[in-house]
Amino acid sequence: MNILTLMATIGLKIPVIVSERNHPVFNTSKFLSLSRQAVYKMSACLVLQTHDAGAFFSSSIPKSVIPNPILVPEYPAPVLKSEASSQTLVAMGRLCSQKGFDFLLNAFAPLGNKFPDWVLEIWGEGAQRGNLENLRDELGLRERVRFPGLTKEHYKTMAEADIFVLSSRYEGFPNVLGEAMACGLPVVSFDCPSGPSEMIQDGVNGLLVPPENIQELSSSLERLMASVELRNTLGEQARKITESYSLDKIVQSWEELIGEVVNEQKI
Repeated sequence: MNILTLMATIGLKIPVIVSERNHPVFNTSKFLSLSRQAVYKMSACLVLQTHDAGAFFSSSIPKSVIPNPILVPEYPAPVLKSEASSQTLVAMGRLCSQKGFDFLLNAFAPLGNKFPDWVLEIWGEGAQRGNLENLRDELGLRERVRFPGLTKEHYKTMAEADIFVLSSRYEGFPNVLGEAMACGLPVVSFDCPSGPSEMIQDGVNGLLVPPENIQELSSSLERLMASVELRNTLGEQARKITESYSLDKIVQSWEELIGEVVNEQKI
């Protein structure tokens, strides 16, 4: 759609701001990839959600990074949580290959005997539900892993959990990670392209794990599951993400960009 819009405005004195909402390197069409590199040069600006995604495009394309806002949740998690009889790891997203829930199941599997009171909930729906349920059963996790489906109260669901996990192969901008952090949840995330490394300072407000490294993901989960003190510390620092990604700041960034484009084009 971006390419068609730019082509349609050729010859018109109408500046066009285009936006990429997913990481461009994972686009499977070589033709589309080359077309974007060529046609986006005609745009007034290309807006991306992360700096990592911006590096994919030619330096001759005018670019700006404006992420999505992260709102203060209606249901924040308690500031301090104590050990409970049952504790929950939570993950959310479409049940598809991109979200890497197969990695998460394999990472959680060896922790069962060490942490018998912990369960894993993977919220969402998608084409891979059957495959993921089969993998869960093959790993002997039927009683430990739940697939509750969709939820309209994701903030509340997160606030009731103890740890959030992002196991994606790639993201555009991981909104769900930011929402979990805003809730005050300690988070563990693959350092996948793109977004997590721009949101998480490893060991300060969350834990970053090398992409697709199941063993490291399992070790990081074990580290958090074993320490309520670490969970509370990381969770409290994670809440501060709403300061950097507030709605006011993001709206201001868009307003400033549009103003600059209008002034440059002398509309």
